[in-house]
Amino acid sequence: MGYLIKSDVMGAIQEDRETSLMCYKGEKPIEDIINFCYDSVEREIDRLTQYRVENVTDSDTENKGK
Repeated sequence: MGYLIKSDVMGAIQEDRETSLMCYKGEKPIEDIINFCYDSVEREIDRLTQYRVENVTDSDTENKGK
């Protein structure tokens, strides 16, 4: 299983937000909706723990095969 680096994901989301906002430039209600959605996504991703090898405990590796 592959893991994503949180900072890379956040950067991609920010880039996508900017692209989306450019498509609707000047349409304030739509820009507000876009910002709300991306803010929500960023907030939830930011709450996730970044996987690192040192975050894995022995019980995690023991339960992997079950």
